[in-house]
Amino acid sequence: MTRRWLCSVLFLLCVSVTKARKSFPLQQKQWTNCNNCYAVVAFDILKYHQPRLNVSVKEIMQQTQQTCNGGVPTLIWKHYFPGGFRKTSGSLLALKRILRNHGPCAVNYGKGHLVTAVRANENGVLVRDPSTGKERILSVSQALSRKESLYFNYIAYPLV
Repeated sequence: MTRRWLCSVLFLLCVSVTKARKSFPLQQKQWTNCNNCYAVVAFDILKYHQPRLNVSVKEIMQQTQQTCNGGVPTLIWKHYFPGGFRKTSGSLLALKRILRNHGPCAVNYGKGHLVTAVRANENGVLVRDPSTGKERILSVSQALSRKESLYFNYIAYPLV
């Protein structure tokens, strides 16, 4: 009897720890012929912080009256995060600090394209890219080979 009780307690403990851990929803790809990367990124970060929220990308686009012509994730976060949000720019070092203190954030990658930054270290940034629907690494070595740096003109994150 004690062994069965111990196993059930350990099982419940594992379930509660797993439920409490924050995680991303399934990776989504932006719609064909639609510039809604802002909505997919906002949805990723929204579901990371509020996993039980029942909302879709289409619904959050409709709520904020943003279309396939483009938009910003901060209008979406304004509805769901009472603490607000912050926008800034910065280098890889600043991005590492933001990720450590606030969790995932939206960053620009290319002209007019947003991705979700998940993790960063001195070698680069792991991002969830809505254009491909996959995770990938933006590496420092690739940026240096193109005579660029990993400087982000737009970093946005909710204040939780």
